[in-house]
Amino acid sequence: MHVISTVPEELNRVWQFNRRLFAGLLMRAAREALQTLLSDPKYLGATPGIISALHGWGRNLNVHPNVHCLVTAGVLHHDGTLVIQKRSTLLPARELMPVFCGKLRALFKQTLDAGELQVPSGLTTARLHWLLNRLGRIDWNVRIQERDRHGVSVAGDLARYVTGGPISDRRIESVQNSQVIFRYRDHRDGKEKRMRKHARQ
Repeated sequence: MHVISTVPEELNRVWQFNRRLFAGLLMRAAREALQTLLSDPKYLGATPGIISALHGWGRNLNVHPNVHCLVTAGVLHHDGTLVIQKRSTLLPARELMPVFCGKLRALFKQTLDAGELQVPSGLTTARLHWLLNRLGRIDWNVRIQERDRHGVSVAGDLARYVTGGPISDRRIESVQNSQVIFRYRDHRDGKEKRMRKHARQ
């Protein structure tokens, strides 16, 4: 199954100042949230296999940190028996969201208190703690796709995230005068749109 976990845009500035650390914490929180819930017999009752890919941008190339997890819908026990999840989805997104949110916020607070997280300019440690507390009271974007029978297409998408760049050549319409115009599909309304980006000096 394909699970996408995204952080609120209020944390984009933290990402820009702490990309390596942020990436590690984000992938860890996504993995541990899945493992915590799926170890419950109510769902899978075991630890699944997980392949993760980090994505730092959205379709329009704006900052948009998120992690994609390809999760096995079954596990092989030590005695050789295979346990397969029979539901169309592994678990409800509404139950995964607060666990993922809580784990990532806790990791941020730990690294912030340990002096490992760089506080963005214009913020203070106290203000960042306040922001993390406030973000615990809103819904985070966690999406769980229905089970794919073969997983080939999902694995292919993840492979493109890892091996390709942020945008394919076929989406670029023009490059001139230090600006690029490209097409993207807006996931909010499903419509194809155009974006103009200027080169940074």
